[in-house]
Amino acid sequence: MIKSVFKDGTGIIYDDADGNVWTAELVKKELNLMVKVVRATTGTTLPAGYGSNMPDYIPDFSDLVTRDQDEEKMLLDEAQNRYTPTTIEISRANRSLAWQSQYLNKHPRRAGILKMWLKNQKRGAFKRAIERKGQSERTVYRRLDQSVQTIANGLNIDRVPVKIPHIGDLK
Repeated sequence: MIKSVFKDGTGIIYDDADGNVWTAELVKKELNLMVKVVRATTGTTLPAGYGSNMPDYIPDFSDLVTRDQDEEKMLLDEAQNRYTPTTIEISRANRSLAWQSQYLNKHPRRAGILKMWLKNQKRGAFKRAIERKGQSERTVYRRLDQSVQTIANGLNIDRVPVKIPHIGDLK
């Protein structure tokens, strides 16, 4: 059953009896998870520097004695605080990686805003990125909402299931 049609022609939202309908909130949640998983598995990459002009540090005996204790404590703290995604989260992230190119290929401005949002959301730098672009904040957020809704409409038209089936669910 057709629920509604958008005036810009981006797609149709279907009302599924199983509740298998993509919304903008669900798409944003999946994209946030994708960024979190990608950063946890690959890390952020920065441009390589030229190195330091400082001379090499030569440790003395007391540095060598305490170094092992400090490294062990640091490695333990890092391992306890590190986020490790589950296999289901990795599957969900892989599924959402292609959404931008698949559903926003006819909307380059919306795709650019979504890319900027994904790139700058962790550090809270999205507003600074908007200022650097010299665009209106309202316009950017409106395009972001439109891009997420366009993806949700495309997922609904393609009948992509909201939940990834688990191995135990398959018969």
